[in-house]
Amino acid sequence: MKNNNFVYLFCLLFLVSAQFTLASEQEESAQVTVEDFFRKAVISNASMSPSGNSVVYEKFNEVMFSRGNEKASSIFNVSREFYISNFYWSSENVIVAKTVRRNDGMHRFYAFKIKQNENGVELEKYKVIDEQAYVVDPLFGNEDRIFLARYKRTDTNLYTDVFNVNLFERNSFKKRHRINRDSEDIVTWLTDSSHKLAIGISYRQGVPSIWARKNNSKRLKMVWTAQRKSEVYPIEISKDGKKLWLITDAVNDTKSAVQFDLESFSITKKLFEIDGKDITDILIDNKSDKPFAVSYLEDGLLTYQFLDEADKKKFSSFMSVVKDKVFHIIDATESFDKLLTVATSQSNPGQLLLCEINSTDCSEVGDLFPWLKSVKLAKTQSFKTLSDDGLEIESYITLPNSEEQNIPVIVMPHGGPIGVRDSSYFSGDPQWLAYNGYAVLQVNYRGSAGFGRQFKFKGMQQWGRSIEDDIEAALANALKKYPQINEQKICLFGSSYGGYSAIMGIIRAPEQYSCAVSFAGVTDLPLLFNKSSVKNDLELTTTLKEIVGDPTKNVELLMQYSPVYQYHNITKPLMLVHGSTDERVDIEHSWRLKTLLELADIPVDFFKMNNVGHSFKTTGEIKQLYDYIMPFLEKHLSEPAKQVAVTTGNQN
Repeated sequence: MKNNNFVYLFCLLFLVSAQFTLASEQEESAQVTVEDFFRKAVISNASMSPSGNSVVYEKFNEVMFSRGNEKASSIFNVSREFYISNFYWSSENVIVAKTVRRNDGMHRFYAFKIKQNENGVELEKYKVIDEQAYVVDPLFGNEDRIFLARYKRTDTNLYTDVFNVNLFERNSFKKRHRINRDSEDIVTWLTDSSHKLAIGISYRQGVPSIWARKNNSKRLKMVWTAQRKSEVYPIEISKDGKKLWLITDAVNDTKSAVQFDLESFSITKKLFEIDGKDITDILIDNKSDKPFAVSYLEDGLLTYQFLDEADKKKFSSFMSVVKDKVFHIIDATESFDKLLTVATSQSNPGQLLLCEINSTDCSEVGDLFPWLKSVKLAKTQSFKTLSDDGLEIESYITLPNSEEQNIPVIVMPHGGPIGVRDSSYFSGDPQWLAYNGYAVLQVNYRGSAGFGRQFKFKGMQQWGRSIEDDIEAALANALKKYPQINEQKICLFGSSYGGYSAIMGIIRAPEQYSCAVSFAGVTDLPLLFNKSSVKNDLELTTTLKEIVGDPTKNVELLMQYSPVYQYHNITKPLMLVHGSTDERVDIEHSWRLKTLLELADIPVDFFKMNNVGHSFKTTGEIKQLYDYIMPFLEKHLSEPAKQVAVTTGNQN
């Protein structure tokens, strides 16, 4: 059984996935522009057939099929209303693509049956399935069927029912096609090596439970429940059905790779754990039926830890091929003798390779961003900072490819703020800014994902407080470590929470910064709770209170850390940019701050982006944003180095 968690690993290359947007399919460009740094990859969502002989991937909504060393050919064009999420193989000739509608998140599945012959590949037939669901098991070898789990919701709970779906027939979601017999609890399902539903995961108020069969019963029973709110990610069941390998933070502060015994129904072995780092995947050799490696992010890049020396030696030939590159495994055959990998380097932001584990050669499937091959990309470096309360804060700085000194700095807080992170992988914003001569600092402040439970929880309700302390501490450390950057030329730029953080930065430390840019930034914390989508959803309201604070009990505190109520303390140049159709952070946030600043005769640059939401759909929208931003940065980060504080005017 192939490990579907590879889908997550592919996404790690594009942690700021919103930046890669619809654009022209032109692959080469005579002159590099801002849009080139944000264009969607030519190759995305790549997947290898279980035999390792074929590869399927997306190219600008086209489904591309590559067999061996043959040139890839298009077998289908998916509507631009949807984006392709991932592919599954039901056989060597039947592929299922899961897609998501861009405007509302609705799911659509496409099943393709192809013919392969000496002349190439052609589409024999296809079927569309519109269901809010996920693939439990592609049932490789039974090419007309697949197990889909369809989402259902009661007044209090979200769960899924699993259906044995005929891919090329109608009405496969009738009651007789449902194969689970369990309560309205289980969300995540896992099948065993014989394709029987064997494991279920449910959550009650954030506390996970594992369901399995007791004494060969027909129904799954709840056999284990965590002692606290946590997460459980089942990876695979051993062939003898006695062991479940999973990732969880139920027993440690960080997500660990563990072995769950399906006879005693307990965690009996820790495969691997590391302080301050969450495990992202367990790699399992189905031929030998054992885990052989785990992965996690180290210095913002995916790292593999082999569980014994024999497995490490097995991969030595492959490692020698990619020794000068950063790589991660996208897909593999069951025995891991063939690998589909993405390799990156300073000269190439991504190349898809098909490798044999015992060979020193890898065949190239294609470049992800061929139009950037002539561009020498800026190098991103990682460094650590110790916060005042003892937390290790991991940050990344991207420096221009030049020997110049006194480089102006852009501090870019990420959005979220909880459960999101930055990485060292290719990202359009820092690369474009570095290409234009700026150093870019990105900080994984407390609350960021990937550093354990306590690190995440310490970011709760710290808007404008400890999170900003972490950013300022990381900046101070960067100024010491990198003498080529100019402490007199620093601007903040972020979106969503990052926009809020940018504004709060010039309120908290006007002496440190020359300017700030906010896109879709929050300015009024109590206002977040006034949206009808929040008011009418108790679960969402509760979650928002945990992250931001309680507007009924602590409204004065939330106002204290809201830029709109601290507008009179804004003394540095500020640009506000907001999309008119933003449904997550309403444009009212920027309107309110703009209005108050103008009434107080405090200068502010404001731009409304018509028909733009909380993120961008096209590279043209990104170009429009940077057409506003670049002259603003040039104006306020050029000589003289430090801007004179503006007059605050009327502060009443």
